[in-house]
Amino acid sequence: MLLNELTIATENPEQLLNELVQPREDWFDMEVIAGLLPGLLRALESLSVTVTGAEKLLEWLSSGEIEVRVREKKQPGRGVSGLKTGHPQHAGLRELAQKETGEVRLQMAALVIVLAYQWRHDVPDDEQNRFSSRLYEAWRALWLMGDTAVNCIPRISEHLERFAATFARRNEMLDRRRLSGNDIRYLVELQRFFKHFLGDGQIVRRHRRTSADRQVWSLTSDWEPLDKDSDTEVDQSKTVRIHTTRPSEVKTTKHFLAGNAPDELDDATLLLETGEQAKPELGERSDALLRKLQPQRAACRRVNSVLPGRWESLSEYELNLILESLVFRRSGLPTVRLFILLLLLTGRAPEVVLRARVVKSRDQLPQDFKNSEDIYLVADERTWVCGTLKPKDRRELKSGWHKYFEESRQELTFRIPDQFWQVMALTVKSAGGRATSKSAALFSRRVKLDGIINRVNSRLKDLKRSTGSRLTVKRIQNLLFDSLMNVSTDLIDVCLITGKHPPFGPSAAIYYHTRAAEQLAEYYDRVVVSWARAMGGATRPDQPELSGASVSRVGSPLSIRSDVMRAVVVSLQEQLQEYRKVIDQPSYLWRFHNLYTAYVNLMLLWATGYRAVRDPIADPSELNRKRGFVVISDKEGDDMGHSRVVYLPERMIRQLDCYEAHRLALSRRLQMAGCKVTLSTFLWFLTSKYETVPATPKELAAEIVWVFPWPLNTSRHTLRGYLRDRDVPGDLVDTFMGHWGIGTEPWARHSALDPYAFKEAVGPVIDELLESLGFDVLEGIDG
Repeated sequence: MLLNELTIATENPEQLLNELVQPREDWFDMEVIAGLLPGLLRALESLSVTVTGAEKLLEWLSSGEIEVRVREKKQPGRGVSGLKTGHPQHAGLRELAQKETGEVRLQMAALVIVLAYQWRHDVPDDEQNRFSSRLYEAWRALWLMGDTAVNCIPRISEHLERFAATFARRNEMLDRRRLSGNDIRYLVELQRFFKHFLGDGQIVRRHRRTSADRQVWSLTSDWEPLDKDSDTEVDQSKTVRIHTTRPSEVKTTKHFLAGNAPDELDDATLLLETGEQAKPELGERSDALLRKLQPQRAACRRVNSVLPGRWESLSEYELNLILESLVFRRSGLPTVRLFILLLLLTGRAPEVVLRARVVKSRDQLPQDFKNSEDIYLVADERTWVCGTLKPKDRRELKSGWHKYFEESRQELTFRIPDQFWQVMALTVKSAGGRATSKSAALFSRRVKLDGIINRVNSRLKDLKRSTGSRLTVKRIQNLLFDSLMNVSTDLIDVCLITGKHPPFGPSAAIYYHTRAAEQLAEYYDRVVVSWARAMGGATRPDQPELSGASVSRVGSPLSIRSDVMRAVVVSLQEQLQEYRKVIDQPSYLWRFHNLYTAYVNLMLLWATGYRAVRDPIADPSELNRKRGFVVISDKEGDDMGHSRVVYLPERMIRQLDCYEAHRLALSRRLQMAGCKVTLSTFLWFLTSKYETVPATPKELAAEIVWVFPWPLNTSRHTLRGYLRDRDVPGDLVDTFMGHWGIGTEPWARHSALDPYAFKEAVGPVIDELLESLGFDVLEGIDG
C-alpha cells in the first residue's frame, strides 16, 4: 500500500476536524488541540497524504469559531474522566498538544490518524473491538514513550508494508540497556497497530460457553501401536494406555520456543498401564507382577536390538553367500537380484525399495524430500540419494537467520561400488531413458510387493536348502544398520543414513543432531567397500566426481556458526568492560551484574549442554569443585528422575568461582544499602530497583537479545554435532546430552559407564570448544 494513495476527503471544516480528532461530544480541551493541528496537517502533507479541505480548516481555526463551538458543547463537571479509554485519538492529541512534540512523533501521529480513518470506514462489525484495542494501544504508546524510544522508530517510507516490516525487525533487536521495559512495550504496541492494519495480526474469536459446551479432555489415551507390535510381549487381550502431554499444548510452551525437543518436554516420566496391580494380599503370585513389567522388558529388548552382532543381522558367511549369488553367479531373475541388492545397500524396507526411482543427473532430483526413506538412483554418478531423517515438529529458522547458522541440506548421497553397479546397470539405464525431465520408477508397475517378496523368499529358500544358512528378508535389510553401528558407534548417525527411527521410538537426539554429509558418506563407504573387497573388488570404486554433492551439514538447522558465536562472546565481554568503568554508579551496578550473570549462564550452557531452564544450578551444593563435576536435572521435576553428571572444564570451574565471589560481595553491598536478597539460588538477576529475580530463560534471553536473538538451546543443537565431529563415541555424547531411555540409563545402578573414561573423552573437547569461542574467565566486583 502506498501512502500517496491515502486520502481524507471532506470540504466541511468542522467535519474534517471531527475526522482528524474523533472528539468526545463535549469537545473537551479542543481549543488546546487546535494549536497542534497546523503542524499535524504539515506532517500529513510530508507523508504525501491528500487532505481535502485543509486550507479551509486552517481559515476556520484562525477565525476563532472553534472557541464558540467549544463553549456551546461544553458539559460542566465532566472533565477528563473516561477520555483516554473512550476516545483515545482525542486524548492522544490533547497530550501531544500540551508538551513539545518532535517531528518524528508528530509524523507517527499523522500516520496513525490517516490509517485509523481508512480502517474505521472499512472495519466490519465483528472486528470493531480489535480496531478499538489496537487504536488505544497506538495512541497510548505515542503519548507515553520516551524520546529514546521514539528515535528507535524507522523512517516512514512510501510503502506501508516495507515500513511495517522494518519496524518489526527493529523491535526484535531492541537494546534493553538503553530502553526501559515500558518503552519496549510501547514500541511493540505501536508496531502491532500497523501489523493488524495490514491484516497480519492474529484474530482471536471469543464467545461465552455454557457448561454443555465445555469439553472434558482425558489425560489418558489408547496407544494402539503397542498392541500391534510383536516385540512388546504385551498380552493382546489387555489395553495399554499412555499418559503424556498433548502435542498441541507442547508447541505453546516457552521451552519448545527456546529450542527444546518436543520429546524432552514431558513433565513426568512416561507411565504405562497394562492392567490391575499385583495383589499379594489376595494370594497373587510374583509372576503376576512380572506381567506388569512386560512393557519395560519390551523396551529393553528394543534397545538391545541396536547392539552390533545381534541375531537379526547376517553373519560374514551369509553375506558372502548373498554377494556371490548376486555378483558372480547372477542366478535368478534380474528384478529379484536388483531388489535384494537394494535391500542390502540401502537398509530400507521392501515397500520402500519397490518405489525406488531413477534420474539421469542430479538436477532432476526433487527440491523437497518429503519422505526420508525414499531413494533415488543417479545414473551418471552411480550413486543413490535419500532425504534426511527429520523429527516431528522440528524448529525451523526464521527469515533472516540463515546467514548466522551452518547451512543444512535435505539430502544425502552415497556411492555404489562398481561390482554392485554392474548388477543394476542395465535396469537403471533402461529406467533412466524414461526420466526425461523428472524421475522415473525403477521397477515396472506390474511388479507388486507380494509377488516380489514371494520370489525373493523362494530364492533365499534355495540358498538355505543348499547351504544351511538362515537368510531372511529382514536380516538382509538389517545388515547395513548393524554394520554401520560397528563403524560409527553412534545410533543417530546410523538412523540418518538408513532413514529409520531407533527401534525403541523417536529420540530427542535426532532433534539436535547435526553432521557433515561427507562424514556420513565416509561411514557408508567404509561398509560397502569392505563388502566389495570381500568379493575381490578394488578398495575404492572408480567413479566420476559428484558434481553437485553437498559439502555442508545435515540435521538440525539451528547449529550456529563458530565465528558468529565468537562475535557474540566478544560483544558481551566488551560491554562488561564498559560497565566496569562506571560500576561505582548505582544506575550501572545492576546492569553489570545482570550482564555478568548472563555471560556466566551462557558459558554454562555451552560447557554442560544444559537445557534452557530456570535456575541452571539451583543450589551451590550441586557443584563439586574438588571432583570437577556438576549434577544437572533439567528435564523433569525436582525428584531428579532424569538427572545426570557432567564434568566441567577447568576454566568453567574458575569462572563459577569468580561468580560465587561476585555474588557474595554483591549480596553484602545490597544488605549494607538496605536491599534484601530473597533468593538462595546460585544465579539471579536484579531489577533497576535492586530486587532479585530468578534466573529464568526469559530473563536470560531478554538480557542478551541485543547480541543473541536466537533460541537459547542453540548450544545443544551445536554441541552434539561438535562432539561427534571430534570422534567422541555416540553413547558418551548421549550421556553428556541427557538422551537415554529405559535400558540405557548411564547413571543407573547396573550401568557399565566408566566415569573416568567419560571425563577423559568429553572434558578436553568441551574445553577446546570454550577456548575457540573466546569464553575467558572474567571477574566480578571486588567486594
